[in-house]
Amino acid sequence: GWSLGAMIYDYGYRSYHNPYQARPVYVSENTQVTYTEPITQVAVKSAPKEDTEVREITRKSESLIGESQAAFKQRNYLVALELADKAIAASPGDGALHEYRALVLFALGKYGDAAGVLNPVLASGPGWDWSTMIALYDSQQTYTDQLQNLEAYTEQKPESADSHFLLGYHYMVCGHTEKSYEQFDKTATLQPADSIARQLRDLTKSSLPD
Repeated sequence: GWSLGAMIYDYGYRSYHNPYQARPVYVSENTQVTYTEPITQVAVKSAPKEDTEVREITRKSESLIGESQAAFKQRNYLVALELADKAIAASPGDGALHEYRALVLFALGKYGDAAGVLNPVLASGPGWDWSTMIALYDSQQTYTDQLQNLEAYTEQKPESADSHFLLGYHYMVCGHTEKSYEQFDKTATLQPADSIARQLRDLTKSSLPD
């Protein structure tokens, strides 16, 4: 994993604010995931009541995400995103599905949306480790190319807090703790409302060698 320990969320859910916008996922005609609250809160609100419903939701979401991941490995990212959205519509409280959706958005170069999805995911707890993420790719080089694209974008837009946040997340998953700290520190300076970036900054700083 990240070898960073558990995050401490000391602000309380009521004070949570996602400073980045992300396109919502429509669950039904009157319901959507808007990424304005921690994903754990979405899970509480959308939890099915009956065991049979749980099994059906699990079956449907696993089938859809399996198709999505197959498309992702073939670099058909738009198809992967469409299927990921359908999986989330079936199981809106599944944090892993949202983290995967953020990865697809990252692969598409939709960095603002990816940050907007990740912020409430990370408000609910630590995310993936390197082995989990890289297993979704057809090759490590494909991921490296996408990461370099994000790095170049961040250099071109140094005042973009969302891209710094996203880059900090990817450095953290990759195990580049010092680089991750630098990006979260920059994010916290550019976007003081980002409480998650501040906590990740402090967490990565505490993990740096003396």
